[in-house]
Amino acid sequence: MDKREKRRRVTEADERVSAELRRLRIDTGLTQTEIAAVLGVSFQQWQKYERGENRISAGGLFRLLQGIGMSPAEFFRRLEQSTRSPSRR
Repeated sequence: MDKREKRRRVTEADERVSAELRRLRIDTGLTQTEIAAVLGVSFQQWQKYERGENRISAGGLFRLLQGIGMSPAEFFRRLEQSTRSPSRR
């Protein structure tokens, strides 16, 4: 396995964050286009974040949460709760 393959490996944490990003968008009632605009990325880039194809940076996540009025603490509480709930897997 070369460096690039090792870097691109999707972790369980990456999958959980991308799933929570999708739930967050749905729960806020925003379309992919609208939430991409909040973050300042293209619709296609947002899709990659939701699918787990690309990782969202910490700064990007922070900007997104500020834009929708959610604290990082609340996001990570939701993330933790969703991983503990068997119905949300």
